[in-house]
Amino acid sequence: MKALGPFSSTVECARVGIELILDLIARQGFYADRPIDAFLIHRFLLDKVSNVFTQNSLDYGNFYLKHADDKGDHILVDDDFGITSVIDWEWAHTSSKLGTFNSPIVLFDVADFYEGANFISEDRTFLAECFEAKGHSDLGSIVRNGDIIHGFRFCCGYSPVDWKDIMAFLAGF
Repeated sequence: MKALGPFSSTVECARVGIELILDLIARQGFYADRPIDAFLIHRFLLDKVSNVFTQNSLDYGNFYLKHADDKGDHILVDDDFGITSVIDWEWAHTSSKLGTFNSPIVLFDVADFYEGANFISEDRTFLAECFEAKGHSDLGSIVRNGDIIHGFRFCCGYSPVDWKDIMAFLAGF
């Protein structure tokens, strides 16, 4: 198997990832029960990569360690909320500032997100305000405007139990 990357931008990484998914669909290794629908959806997503991941200063420079499944159950804390350990690193990767500091899934109203709602939750607003209060308006902006990135990533290679899930994510665009 050929290694993917390293990548110089989030746009390049997203394009290569979707191209890999398209190849797997064409070789009947992915979405075997709905290959035409899946291929068309991922072809659409490939065309939208540059719109979703705008190339800007947040996409270049430093890269950060990120856990793709950031719903919070991989971080163990003590009674004083100090982090004692991080477990389950099988989905860890490096990402740009734009990809790393987007709101963690644990702060989403999951039911609304799965229905394609495009509004920021109270918890995510609080996280954005915390970043801004610490002088990081760029990180606050990433949290406030990150829904489209989350929706996009959920559509890429997502294996929904119910095909309606992926349709809801697409509607969120």
